[in-house]
Amino acid sequence: MKLDILGIIIMSTKIATVSAVFAACEDLDKLQKPWNRDDVRSMIGGGGYNVIDPLIKAWRKLGPIKEVAPNTPTDLLLLVAEAIERNVGKFLSEVDSRQSEKKIIFDEAVNEISAKLSAIEQQLESSESRNEKLLGKNDEQAREIERLKLAIQQQSGHCETLATENDKLNGAVLRLNAKLKSDGEAFEKEISSKAERHKEQTENLLKMNKVEKDNLKTELVEQNVLAENRLMCLLDQSRTDAKTQQKDASKKVEAARIRAEEAGEKVAAMLSENTRLQSELSAQQQENRRILESITKKSARYTKLEEEYIAFKADNENSKFEELKASILAIEEKIKPDSL
Repeated sequence: MKLDILGIIIMSTKIATVSAVFAACEDLDKLQKPWNRDDVRSMIGGGGYNVIDPLIKAWRKLGPIKEVAPNTPTDLLLLVAEAIERNVGKFLSEVDSRQSEKKIIFDEAVNEISAKLSAIEQQLESSESRNEKLLGKNDEQAREIERLKLAIQQQSGHCETLATENDKLNGAVLRLNAKLKSDGEAFEKEISSKAERHKEQTENLLKMNKVEKDNLKTELVEQNVLAENRLMCLLDQSRTDAKTQQKDASKKVEAARIRAEEAGEKVAAMLSENTRLQSELSAQQQENRRILESITKKSARYTKLEEEYIAFKADNENSKFEELKASILAIEEKIKPDSL
């Protein structure tokens, strides 16, 4: 139960990231109404107060930076937020890792105890079944029954040993719970010390930012003067260059106009030639269609003539065969009288 509660707390703290809490504080501050940590927690959708409270304090301490330098607070706030988020994320990952290790040890101990108890129950059930069978046998098995009883007594001693080991495991579980509690207290102390260090780092960053801001302001003034001088020089030069470029552009426009007129004449000539070629192409296509129709007719005529030739050839071959047959019969008639 304790591990489940700690897991819920760790999971809820992942919602309260630095960027989410800072964004919620910004939105609530824009409303210009009083607000507290409950409003922030409701806006981000959860999170633990032990994480939200330090982040709200850090955001309030970063307020003077935005008032002094309203145009450059984003990068600084982002760096501070990233530093805080890295440290908080590292701490939460360490807590999660240690909680996981403790849960694994606890589960292993519970599984081992459950396995041993299950083995004991199975052994007891087996012994009871054997006793029931032995009671139903004849007197001749009395000595065997006595031996089995002795074995049961030995098994009972083993069960007592297992019960003793179970008590030891329960003591180990209690010690693990005590260690878990002490580790939790140590983690809380470590959180407090890290929060103090974050506070000191934030103050040092604010001081460094103030010094850098003063130096930057001086440099910006000097660079502004130099930039104005260079700008005046560039303006004079640009006026002179603009006049020269305007003259060159006028000449180029006139030349382009002349080239456009010549191109228009060429296009008109090409369009006329294209029209003539299209007319010739149309006439040639009509001639091609006429020739194709003539070829089709001639092909049909040729096919018909070829069929007629084949039929004629077949008729001639039949007539020649009949003539040859008649000649053979005549020769046979002539030969018959001579043979007689």
